[in-house]
Amino acid sequence: MSADNGNLGGGSGGGCDKSNDFHRVDGNFTREANQLQFSTWVPISETDDADDPCVITLLAVNFKKPTDGFVNIRGQAGVRVTAGIPPKPAVASDSTNGAEILVGQLQNVTIKRGLIPEVDQVVEMTPDGITVDGGSMPVTVQSKTKIVLSVADGATTITLDPKSITLSVGEGTNMITLDASGITLAANCSLAGMITMGSAGESIQGAPKITVQAPMVEIN
Repeated sequence: MSADNGNLGGGSGGGCDKSNDFHRVDGNFTREANQLQFSTWVPISETDDADDPCVITLLAVNFKKPTDGFVNIRGQAGVRVTAGIPPKPAVASDSTNGAEILVGQLQNVTIKRGLIPEVDQVVEMTPDGITVDGGSMPVTVQSKTKIVLSVADGATTITLDPKSITLSVGEGTNMITLDASGITLAANCSLAGMITMGSAGESIQGAPKITVQAPMVEIN
């Protein structure tokens, strides 16, 4: 069953020039084409309707069944979602392979779960940085091989692998390494300054010299 109601509120009888086109189908409404485009826009030459919003809404709701209502979007090669004032970022790209989300230079990308502030989780990318907020729940980052946290192209890093944790400053010049054998502190590695503490004992190595200064030094 279908119902049509076009040109609501306008026409020769007076009223505004706006029109609406309404179709209701109790069943499956299908349109097929090699290329399909939905557009909503106000031509630059027209100013009367410039304040009206341009909106496309995809809505799937069944108030009688909370578990019903899905919007499925699929692209065989890829799905690209963009936001921003045209022409950048481009609506389409030949390099799209999978799923992409792109926004303008001053816009945000937000992924939020839940409706309670400071309790539920948020991942947000803004011009000021990236925030991962676990709210009242833990945040887990895991890998079976290696995790590297890096700042300034590796000037400072934290590296975790299955056997050790290494904190590095100065592109590897100064490091602290924790592994099964113990803890190694290396300062200015080019001069081989190193302190090692572990089950096999402790060692201090310095070049060209080692300086120990304190009100009292005890060596046993």
